[in-house]
Amino acid sequence: MRKKFKVGDKVKLRNYRSWGLCEITSIYKETPRKYTVRLLDVDCTAYWCRIKGNELLEVKRRRNRRTRGDQ
Repeated sequence: MRKKFKVGDKVKLRNYRSWGLCEITSIYKETPRKYTVRLLDVDCTAYWCRIKGNELLEVKRRRNRRTRGDQ
C-alpha cells in the first residue's frame, strides 16, 4: 500500500529531485489521489497541480544525535 500524504508534508518530486523540497498544499479526492505541491526553496511562488502520489518521494526526517540534553 502506498503512503497517503497529508497537507503540510515535505516531499520531493521523483523526476525533478534536484529542485529540492516541496510542500503539499492541497489534496484532490479523485481516484487515483492527486496533490498540489509548492516549491519551498525559491524566491517566488511556484505551484505544481495534480501530481500523482507515485510521482512524490517522502522526505525522511533525520535525527541529530548531538542535540541530546545529557551531553
